[in-house]
Amino acid sequence: MKEKFIKRARETFGYDTAKIGLLKLVQPYFDSVISEEKKAEIRKDDKQFSEGDLYVLAEYNPTMDSYSGAACLVVITHILRDIPQYGLKEGYAVWSFRFIGMIKI
Repeated sequence: MKEKFIKRARETFGYDTAKIGLLKLVQPYFDSVISEEKKAEIRKDDKQFSEGDLYVLAEYNPTMDSYSGAACLVVITHILRDIPQYGLKEGYAVWSFRFIGMIKI
């Protein structure tokens, strides 16, 4: 499924050579991203997130252990890491992103 989402992102938005990652996103957070109300994400910093990285955020249902087929593409615009004085645990990052558009599988 990962390959399908990334292939569709490349076809839809023309990012032929850019690295594109895939992350699962559950409801209601997925809807908040596509309505552009949600503009930041807190994640375990295990993927070496960088400003300018492109990610497909794919709607995921953990109860069914499956993707819905809906997804969107975002670009990371800013990252904060390891600032426990502000409540961000070591090994975690909060990153701002810009919504690029929807992807449908």
